[in-house]
Amino acid sequence: MAGSTIQNETIRSRVLAGVEPTIGAGGAVTFPLYGTFAGKKSRSLIRDPQFRGSYDGNYNPARGPETFDGYTYGDKLSFQDLAILPRIAVSKPPTAVSDANAVPGYTRAYRPSDAVFDSLVVQRGVVGMPFVTIGIQADEWTISHNGDDASGNWMWGSNLIVVDDDMIPLALAATAATGGTTTTIVKSLAAWTVDAYAGRYVAMRTGTAANIDQIVQILSNTADTLTLATALPAAVAAADTFEISGAFTAGVADRTLDYIQNPGTQLIIADDLAGLSVSSNVINDKMISFGVTQTNMLKSKRFSDNIGGVSKKRGRGMREVVWTIVMEFDDWKEYRLFELAYPKDRALRVQQLNGPVIDATAGSKQTAIITSPRVQWDDIDPQGEREGNITATYAAVAYVPAAGYVVELASKTKLATLP
Repeated sequence: MAGSTIQNETIRSRVLAGVEPTIGAGGAVTFPLYGTFAGKKSRSLIRDPQFRGSYDGNYNPARGPETFDGYTYGDKLSFQDLAILPRIAVSKPPTAVSDANAVPGYTRAYRPSDAVFDSLVVQRGVVGMPFVTIGIQADEWTISHNGDDASGNWMWGSNLIVVDDDMIPLALAATAATGGTTTTIVKSLAAWTVDAYAGRYVAMRTGTAANIDQIVQILSNTADTLTLATALPAAVAAADTFEISGAFTAGVADRTLDYIQNPGTQLIIADDLAGLSVSSNVINDKMISFGVTQTNMLKSKRFSDNIGGVSKKRGRGMREVVWTIVMEFDDWKEYRLFELAYPKDRALRVQQLNGPVIDATAGSKQTAIITSPRVQWDDIDPQGEREGNITATYAAVAYVPAAGYVVELASKTKLATLP
C-alpha cells in the first residue's frame, strides 16, 4: 500500500516572501510573513454541447483560461510590517529617516503616488504542498482597530492581484536508481551537491512493487546517495524510478515582530494638517473602532500570446481612500454638538505612540501613525448602541489637499533596512 511520511497539517503552513525586480519576475524569498495567505487558481470546465441527435451532448471537454480567485493576505499588524507591507500597496519604500539616537529609530512615511509600487514573490503552503505565487500586489488594503476586539491589535487585511500561482517545481524529475537499500537510494555518477536534498521528500514511482508511490523524507545526501529518514518496505533495485519534491527555500530567518496594540490608540480630528499636532484636538473617550481602506483598482490583463497565468502588464484605475470611525456618545445632545462642530473638510489621524522602547536613554519608542490631511464626512449613522450609550458610525472620503497626498502610513521602528 502506498504510504507517505509528509506531515501536511495546516498548522505547519508558512509564507516566505521576496521583492521582485519587476512585476511577475519571481526571484528569491528573503523574509517570512506570519499571517494567512489564501487564493485559488482554477481553469473552469467549459460545457460546449454538440448536437448529434442524442440526449447526450458532452463529447469534447475543454477548459477556459486560468483564473485567480480570492487571493488575500491578513494578519495582526506589527510596527515592522507597517514598514514593509505598504511597499506592495501604497508606494515603493520611502527613504528611512533616522532619529540619530544612540540606538536609532527609523521613520518611513508611505504616501500614494502615480509610480508603480513593488510586487512580491511568495512561497506558501505546507511541506507536502508548497506553492509559489508571483506578481503579488494589493489591489485593496485595510488597516483597522476595534477597542472591543479580544485580539487587542491593529489588523491588516488586503485583497491581492497575482500573475501566476503553481506548485514549487520538482527538484528532480523522475529518474532511475542504480541500486540501494530500504534506507538508501543510489544513483551512480549523479554528482549531487552534498545535502542539497536534505529535508525534501522522495517519491518512488516505478519498479519494485512494494515501493511504488511510497513517499519518504530525505535525511541527507552525498554526491550519489540519498539517505532516507524512514525505511521503505523493500530494498531499492536498479531501474526503480524516483522523483524529489520541490521545497521551500531553506535558511530564511525568522524576524522580530512587535504588534501594534489597541490600548493607547488615539484619534485626532482638526481643521487642517497643522491642527493634528495640537493636543486639544485629540478626541478622548469616544472612538471605539476605525478602519482606513485604500482601493487601487488594479486590473489583470490577458493577451493572445499569454500561456499560463496572466500578463505581467496590468492596469490601474482611480485610487480612493475611505475611513470609517465608530464613536460612542453619552447622550443625543453630545452627539448633536459633535455633528455641528464638524460640518466641513477635516484632517484625520489615528496613532499609536506607545510602542516598545527603541532607546531607553532618549525615551524613543516605536510608533504607528495614519494621516489623511483632508476628508469629507460621507455619511453619519447614529443608529448604533453600546452598553446603553448611543454610537455613531462616521464614513469619510479622503480628497487631495494642498499637501498633495490623500493618506500617509508612517512607522518608526528599529529597521535600518527592509528585508
